[in-house]
Amino acid sequence: MRTLGEFIERWASSLGIERKLSEGMAPSLWNEVVGETIAAHTSVIGIRGGVLVVRVGSASWRNELFFMKPKILEKLNARIGSDVVKDIRFVR
Repeated sequence: MRTLGEFIERWASSLGIERKLSEGMAPSLWNEVVGETIAAHTSVIGIRGGVLVVRVGSASWRNELFFMKPKILEKLNARIGSDVVKDIRFVR
């Protein structure tokens, strides 16, 4: 017997929307991946074409997060289960 999750994966794959569904998980996982402190100074605007757009409260936070971006991308994609987030754009 298959689980509901397996059924949904097969369904999404058959429709060709599996990548979009995986990509759509990124905004909801942001706070969990970056932690409480960073989450308090940021908010996800959305994701398009593999680029996650995140609003940052200040220029100093934007600078700090720029250097943390490779690690955040790694953790985010690991949590999603595939490399769907290709980049993060920090905006003010």
